[in-house]
Amino acid sequence: MYKKKIILTGSNGFLGRNLSNILKKKYTIRKLSFKKFSKIRDDKKRKYLDTLIKKNKPFAIIHLATYFSKKKDNKTQNECNHVNYTLSKMLYQTTVNNSVNRFIYSGSNYESIKDNKKLYPYLRSKKKFSIYLNKSNSKKTKLICLYLPNVFGDKDKRKKILNYLFQIMKIKKKINFKIFYSSAINFIYVDDVVEIISKCLIKKFTNRKFFFNIKFKRNYSLSHVIRNFSKLNKHISYEIIKKSSQNLEIDENDIIYKYKKFPYYEPKVDVNNWIQKKLSN
Repeated sequence: MYKKKIILTGSNGFLGRNLSNILKKKYTIRKLSFKKFSKIRDDKKRKYLDTLIKKNKPFAIIHLATYFSKKKDNKTQNECNHVNYTLSKMLYQTTVNNSVNRFIYSGSNYESIKDNKKLYPYLRSKKKFSIYLNKSNSKKTKLICLYLPNVFGDKDKRKKILNYLFQIMKIKKKINFKIFYSSAINFIYVDDVVEIISKCLIKKFTNRKFFFNIKFKRNYSLSHVIRNFSKLNKHISYEIIKKSSQNLEIDENDIIYKYKKFPYYEPKVDVNNWIQKKLSN
């Protein structure tokens, strides 16, 4: 039985691994390692991509790869720009030149923060790529950009806030910590993201470009999650700092991509229910 082909970047990441495991049941997955790709000589990179796409003739390219670093020095900024903007731009251009049916890009909803000084270099470079995509034009390739909140789930080994909370939960001595309140810090379960991307592969889009900022109920916010943790673990207390230079608020009317709820989809996994289940194990 013939399976449509998908070229997937970022397949070794947490989201990429989960997505690949689901999509391989219906599609043939070709993994493109951006780490290896970045080491190819600059004058050979475009030809490498062109050959890869012509050989596989993919139905779609899903671009998850990100050069991630929270360092703020110039070297880090340059490396982020090279991978997250220059190479990503090259991948998209080659996709369009070969008339691939659709290009699906996974970004962060932090990108819509207007003040670039508040963004880490990796987010500034991803935002730069988003601006490019917004201005781009393609007659045959459909562009679907998904801007996600914090992705969480089982077997996630990244040093994320939920993992941190589970660690301090095991410490019985009293713990007090401060968090910067932000409506931007929302959570989405990895299976929900996988389903959203899967829908992007089968949905018949009428327009050429779509920008979706995936954002859900307020009770998915960081402050609500920590409040529940504190109720269940009396030794954990916290203080929310509302007014701070580090308070990162998203402007939903951002010029890059206005807020738009992903059509016909509601999250299936409630963060708080997931936490309750984890605590009971």
